[in-house]
Amino acid sequence: MQMASMDELTLLPNRHGFIALAQLGLEACQQLGRPATLLFFNLDEFKRINYLFGRTEGDNALKTFADVLRIGFRESDVVGRRGGFLLRRLAPGILLGRRQRNQGAA
Repeated sequence: MQMASMDELTLLPNRHGFIALAQLGLEACQQLGRPATLLFFNLDEFKRINYLFGRTEGDNALKTFADVLRIGFRESDVVGRRGGFLLRRLAPGILLGRRQRNQGAA
């Protein structure tokens, strides 16, 4: 993926990169008749780290969270940063039920 499609801080796909990769994942799900789930992670509370400890520590916390997502999710999942403190995950082949969604399952 080219740098124009990557978020420089987290090294996750940015908005444009995420859309391109997610579209490929959704097309594959459609061809295979498989579900997909889109999850949003609103890390707005990370702003407190910036306020309390400075922007450098806030950036470090965001980078660490991005690393956790990269390690914790499947290779087929698409994880990207929309900007600010909002991250997204497309999970091809997974359909979360209402109970799982309400419990914040990933």
